[in-house]
Amino acid sequence: MRKILFFIVLFLLTVHFSHSQKRTIISGAINDCQDCNLDIKLLIIDGMSAIRTSQEYSTVMKNGNFDFVFPLQKTSTATIYIKNDLAFSPGTFSIIVNPGDSLHFTVPSASKLGLVNMNVSGIGKEKIILFRDVIKEVYSSRLFKKAYNKQTVTEKYLEVDRSLDIIDSVFQKIKRPHSIDHQLIHAQLVDQALDMILIHSLQNKSDSTLLLFNKYLLKKKRIKPLLNRNSIEYFGGFRLIPNYLSLLNRMNGGQNLKRFADPSEYNSMIVKEFKRVPYIRDYLLSDLALQIFEEHWNDNISKKMFDFYISHVNKKEYLYKKVIDEFKHVELYLQPGKPFFKFALPDTTGKVHKLEDFKGKIVVVDFWFTGCAGCKDVSPILAKIEEEMKNDSIQFVSINVDNMATWKLGIGEYSSKNSLQLYTEEQRFYHPIIKFAKIPAYPTLIVLDKQGNLVGMAPNPVSHLEEFKTYIRKLL
Repeated sequence: MRKILFFIVLFLLTVHFSHSQKRTIISGAINDCQDCNLDIKLLIIDGMSAIRTSQEYSTVMKNGNFDFVFPLQKTSTATIYIKNDLAFSPGTFSIIVNPGDSLHFTVPSASKLGLVNMNVSGIGKEKIILFRDVIKEVYSSRLFKKAYNKQTVTEKYLEVDRSLDIIDSVFQKIKRPHSIDHQLIHAQLVDQALDMILIHSLQNKSDSTLLLFNKYLLKKKRIKPLLNRNSIEYFGGFRLIPNYLSLLNRMNGGQNLKRFADPSEYNSMIVKEFKRVPYIRDYLLSDLALQIFEEHWNDNISKKMFDFYISHVNKKEYLYKKVIDEFKHVELYLQPGKPFFKFALPDTTGKVHKLEDFKGKIVVVDFWFTGCAGCKDVSPILAKIEEEMKNDSIQFVSINVDNMATWKLGIGEYSSKNSLQLYTEEQRFYHPIIKFAKIPAYPTLIVLDKQGNLVGMAPNPVSHLEEFKTYIRKLL
């Protein structure tokens, strides 16, 4: 009887896994690289900006071919890098990939990349071919041959208007109802077409820019394809719709919205603009709340955001519980005086260092990664501070989120060479210490007291050197 139960449980687990994860393949051939030895990387990104997960894969091309085989649970975006260059650009940075896809890309030349130049075959090819062909038509129908940065703001808007007309006309011809793939592709194309013009418009303070925004985007309802329950998690919500709302606020006599520094005005704009599409309202508020909790857990902005959130969002929305749980985490663990994460991480020799090893010392933890411009800026300043305070009861700890080889390459350039160098053991951004501390960006400097309890985020020593020193010395 026990054997029968064992096999039943094993069967149910196997069935569950097969439904939750599907074997997915992305492969390619580069015609002129039969003898090349190229590094190929694949980045898979899943979900919304605040809680998305990503997975990196790497391989070396053999006989002009490369392939990635990986499990995929839900629709994601895939980006390929060939010799660290974006493989699908010109055309796009990423493509949509579904669980179970088996996509093969034929690249004419390693020196001539871009989705517009590639042939696509295999399971799931139809959506990629549609996407590629629309991009080709947009490129071939450009109104102006001059470079984007040489165009006037009016020419930029005319170009975007023309592109969106082409994109919309293609999808109007597709039989309804649109599949989820069609909705995602349409949203991605619109996102790509609008992204730069909205950034440019935010930077341009002239009234003529707002008139063009109103004429070509607002009155024509150009963001409508983004206001879709299936696509908002992937396209629009990260930057485009927030920028759109900021311009809309300017048209109404306000200023560009500072959604991270003070989200109250931005929150009100979301509620006002999307009262007829509440799932977009709830998505944007949820995404912002999660980001605010990361960036402002050590001040009162998180509490204000939470209070606004629970009074405006539908409690049945799928992100509601996630937001509530994340705020509880902030309240329970990320407050001054609360015990910090009891880490145990290896240094460059493999020796493991624990938080408890530093009892009796102020601990300054610098979270960084190789290639981070801000980390490179703060590194020499931290080195000088460490030298100045080396006789004090302070321990400077640098925690890196790269893989081991990349971590070691960056020591001394992107982190202070005087610090104790630790890393997250190949778990990168998903190590429990990163999740616990809700590291919002890099570098992030977190200070702990002599008992290993949280003090808070230190002032940035690049722009506030004396404030940083004062912040530390007050704890000694």
